[in-house]
Amino acid sequence: MLSSISWQQYFAVLLLISASYYAFVLLRYYQNDIAVFLKNKKSGQPALPEPETSSFEVMGKAQPEPGVSFSEGDELQFLIEPDGEPSSPETDVAQEEEERSVEQRQHLLGEVTDLITAFHAMDDKPGFLSLLKIQLEPYAAANVSANWTALKKQIIELSKGKLPFKLGIQDLRSIPN
Repeated sequence: MLSSISWQQYFAVLLLISASYYAFVLLRYYQNDIAVFLKNKKSGQPALPEPETSSFEVMGKAQPEPGVSFSEGDELQFLIEPDGEPSSPETDVAQEEEERSVEQRQHLLGEVTDLITAFHAMDDKPGFLSLLKIQLEPYAAANVSANWTALKKQIIELSKGKLPFKLGIQDLRSIPN
């Protein structure tokens, strides 16, 4: 009996059964949606309703990062040398690096001052030196200051009279150069 059914007849029956099944599911579970769709199609309205906008913000408004500023093109100023020629980019870069280095050095000295203030009442010289080393390592890795001897002398001057122990240049030898 199965040999009398061709593949073409088999696939036709399979397609008919599948189509019937999906038509039943659509009509049974999506009857209201299909009615609204057909009604809107006849009246000329869009087939799908406009998406609803949420009344709350998920992420909030975009804001620039702190320390970042934007300028208009006419607000930009360029340095003109006394002879009327614009300054060279190498000079500008060197000046910016020098300014950045001074700024980072001031920031570093501020951090060292905070550390000295924190150790004002503690007589823990090894603890102070280890925290100072941890504080200075990122600056040494970034090569912030080329004159580490002068910086160490400034640290010693800052610590005079503020720490319960004496700090000398030999104590700072383990600090990165």
